[in-house]
Amino acid sequence: QDYIPFIYTTESLPEKGFLIPYAAPGREIQGREAVAYLTFIVDYYESLPDYLVFIHANKNQ
Repeated sequence: QDYIPFIYTTESLPEKGFLIPYAAPGREIQGREAVAYLTFIVDYYESLPDYLVFIHANKNQ
């Protein structure tokens, strides 16, 4: 496997191993996938690879 998947979710009860994007204290996660993408970039800024792929979970989006 030449890649490591990082799966972020905004579900209230995420599956085991899924990551949760940042949210302001006392507020729900807003911004849909954009907040998940930004959370990843902030978390891994110092070690970002040369190429990244961000995709929707739903193939029709």
